[in-house]
Amino acid sequence: MDKIKFDYTLSKIDELVTNNKYYDAIDMAKELLGKVDTKEVGNSFNNGIEYYLYLTNFDKKIKKEELNIKKLYDLYGTALMLTGKYIEARDMFKKSLEINPFDSLIRFKYADSFRLTNELDDFFKESNLAIKYVYRPVDFQRFYRNLSEYYFRYENYVEALYMILFARYVSEENEEITTPELFRIYDCLGKEMDPSIDAILNFMDNKKINSPAIMINELNYIYAKIKDYDAVTALEIVNNLYELTNDPSYKEVLDKINLS
Repeated sequence: MDKIKFDYTLSKIDELVTNNKYYDAIDMAKELLGKVDTKEVGNSFNNGIEYYLYLTNFDKKIKKEELNIKKLYDLYGTALMLTGKYIEARDMFKKSLEINPFDSLIRFKYADSFRLTNELDDFFKESNLAIKYVYRPVDFQRFYRNLSEYYFRYENYVEALYMILFARYVSEENEEITTPELFRIYDCLGKEMDPSIDAILNFMDNKKINSPAIMINELNYIYAKIKDYDAVTALEIVNNLYELTNDPSYKEVLDKINLS
């Protein structure tokens, strides 16, 4: 299909979703998807970190994407989800993640589709899988919030508390979301509890719930490989590492970059 025509139609679908015209977006996305050859889909990444994570984790040759079919899947899936067609949306998000498994926004939408169909064990499974692919502090927070929601739904309030507290520990963003979730758990417990970080980590170890440590190691590995020839991505990595760890050594690197 002609790229100019594809891009124009995709922009119209994006506009429809932005303006809450989801049914019109669905019709247009379905029609456009029927006109493209999805066997020729290439790779699509939001930034350099995702590109290098893909190279590190998958033994596949990266193929340049001619048409942004991934965005078509994303918009189509989002419109379907916002009209309550959760299973159909899930299929679009799954196809999108095959192109870029490190797109955290789509990964969490995919996981959320199971929550919305009340398939809680699958919601837990897919949320748990997400930790292998997220790399930003705010995405780790979302991961632990998902686990907290899972435990809360099963009335395991102490476990839910541990996860929401760890979510707030890894990122201070979204307090307008995490604070009500925290106090909802306190209400169910009938009291406020303040477990130590060691107690929470011990719980996570017993439940085989990963901390951000594995991704921190992976980001360090990538940084060492690329710092001399991809300064933009290297800076993004160090920013992530500093936010995740508060390690002053990363702050020193950032300060040196800013002074240069």
